[in-house]
Amino acid sequence: MENTTVSAAEKIRQAKFEINLVDYAERQGYQVNKQKSTATDVILQKNIGQENFDTIGVRYYPETGYKYWTAMDSSDRGSLLDFEKNKNHLDLSSAAGKRELYQKIDEFLGNPPTQQSVKVKAISKKAETEKRLTDRELNLLPLTDTRYLEGRGITEKTYRSPEFQYQVYNEKVVLSAGNYPSKTYTNTVFPIRNEEILLAKIRRNDEELGYRGGQFNRIQEKRENGIHTSNFPKQQLDKLYLIESPIDAMSYFELKYAEIRSKNLQVAFISTVGNPSNSAYNTIQKFINASEPKQIVSLMDNDRAGKVFTINLLGRLSKPENDLSNNIKAEINVSQKTEVTLSINFSYDTDEKRRAMANNLKEYLIDPLKNNVAEGSEAVVKVLTITKSTHNAQIEIKFPYDNANLLTVEKGLIQLKGLTNEFCLEHPIQKDWNDELKRQKPFVVAVEKQGVELPEKRFSQGVEAFSYAEQRSAAQQSLQQKQTVKLYLEKYNLSHEVDKPQVFAIIKQGEIEEINPILKQEVEKQQRYLLLQRTLQEEKLLALQLSKELFPTNDCVIVKTTHQVSTHQHFIEFQKIQSDEKLENFAGIDRHFQEKINISDSQNFVITFNQNTNSVHLMMLRLKESTQIDKDFIEKNKGYLAEKSTPEKEEILKKDLESQCGELLVSDKKGAIIATADYNVSIENGKPIIHKIENFEFDKINREGLDIGLIKNDLADGLSKNAIDDFVFTQKKEDNSMEVGI
Repeated sequence: MENTTVSAAEKIRQAKFEINLVDYAERQGYQVNKQKSTATDVILQKNIGQENFDTIGVRYYPETGYKYWTAMDSSDRGSLLDFEKNKNHLDLSSAAGKRELYQKIDEFLGNPPTQQSVKVKAISKKAETEKRLTDRELNLLPLTDTRYLEGRGITEKTYRSPEFQYQVYNEKVVLSAGNYPSKTYTNTVFPIRNEEILLAKIRRNDEELGYRGGQFNRIQEKRENGIHTSNFPKQQLDKLYLIESPIDAMSYFELKYAEIRSKNLQVAFISTVGNPSNSAYNTIQKFINASEPKQIVSLMDNDRAGKVFTINLLGRLSKPENDLSNNIKAEINVSQKTEVTLSINFSYDTDEKRRAMANNLKEYLIDPLKNNVAEGSEAVVKVLTITKSTHNAQIEIKFPYDNANLLTVEKGLIQLKGLTNEFCLEHPIQKDWNDELKRQKPFVVAVEKQGVELPEKRFSQGVEAFSYAEQRSAAQQSLQQKQTVKLYLEKYNLSHEVDKPQVFAIIKQGEIEEINPILKQEVEKQQRYLLLQRTLQEEKLLALQLSKELFPTNDCVIVKTTHQVSTHQHFIEFQKIQSDEKLENFAGIDRHFQEKINISDSQNFVITFNQNTNSVHLMMLRLKESTQIDKDFIEKNKGYLAEKSTPEKEEILKKDLESQCGELLVSDKKGAIIATADYNVSIENGKPIIHKIENFEFDKINREGLDIGLIKNDLADGLSKNAIDDFVFTQKKEDNSMEVGI
């Protein structure tokens, strides 16, 4: 039968049953990964250069044909039709899209592969659907009520970020108690999945018990081998974070948001959802294998249980290119309240490797644990050889169950398994990362709901919290609501904790009913400071624009700012990049002063803002004279800046070297040169000499500090070779800081 006579329904059937999706994907650049494939799933990866771009699995069902799923995107799955729609962006709702699909089906069936296809073992669709849940069955609703997240310090920049979009939901629950009226609660929900399907959900709520009264925290359905994850990026993953709960993951992201975004880090989070099951460790390993992160970071709680989780994750962890991580496995068991047992299994194929493992075990674990035992203490470290053969050995180390020893084992296991560059530890100072976040946002605005007081939003500064509380209360008044808004402080300072939140303000119907005098003073002080900072920022922008008007063909940069509180003056010192430019007719300043500037050829100048007289002056340092800049000229430039967007203003402020210095370090052999933003600043005789570096951009900074090769290329374009040879490129780095029978 000719293809032209085949119906649309028959073509769809052919696409689902006759086209092996493994072969189809291979023709589009995917390659089978035999190590990761199983009897029922064929795993394929698409690589671009050395980076993994996409990972899919293909499975065959007798009832529905070939199906695929995407490792890091649970919504990207289905038949060949879905593959074309999601992977190749084919519009199947249009006639043109359908024709293109049918043509692809015909071409594939008319040109079968010459090599033997990879066979996909069939699995019963009935058996699969028995354990598969859907979002509808778990009652997952879009995230619209964010009060619970905001009340714990997590803001929109985090819960609406690409990392957490569609990984946190709401659900409505109606509870009745006897003769009392029923209440409707809004839960915040996190889905629990394995690499393929939705298994269960975490339900969080504090509406019943209220502020500081506790919270509802339950898992619905059986979690089995499930975990919670953020979304995984399509690009190479820089950091994969392992953490105990989704709330902690979002809290960490909130705390580190600026760093992650400024360094353009590609990150993802895996939450173990408390103590992971044995099968959940396997799920985590599958995600690690599929995403191939450059670095894995443990963010477990800062208590003994958190360190035990980390040790067990480390003990099971394997890295495909790291033999030590595969040949050394460890597990810790808390057998008593005072003692734990660390079991380590070694595999080796030569005596040389066996001896090396034994020496490393002694150096990285046994000796450090023994050094933790104080002189005269009854505590002991016991080392036992459980089994030993030609190629395997099992060692048990028993030691006191305390934080110091657990931290020693964490660090020692990283070294023992050869993961120093691939696995690192980061514990919060507080018990967990949400406590860490709340400590940095101690001001809590609470509002009554259904007779229960609930935290609604958190702030780091009292002035922000007080302003929000006033606006919140005023809004209620306009809606004729009679709720009371309270402002709490959860701590006095970093060294003095409080047992209970201290009430600092009570606002009813837009009126301040009570305010703590200490908070009032702090709010007024912070308001003055914020107003001053906003004014100084606006003046810097205006000064930079004025410098451009003064010297239109000459880049000018801010090298120093001074604010005198007593005289209400702000001095902004500039330096020109070139010194030979003459001023043309410039309406903004006195003509005679302009002639003096041209004669003096001064390289540095100061723009001064005087708030008392509402005037702006231009001072040439070499002349030791100043002149007032015309007010009409000032107003014209203010209007120009008012029309600029925030990104445009930030681009202008990149010429503020004073605020940028220190982020990038490039020095000569005497440590005298600082390269920052678009400029190279050399300090000679205590004075800054500035040279322009063309095309020097912030996105060239890597997580270690600088991309040296790119910077050298930039400098090579703008400076002489002799100058380059004298440069020293400095990268900033953060310091992370007995034969035993095998």
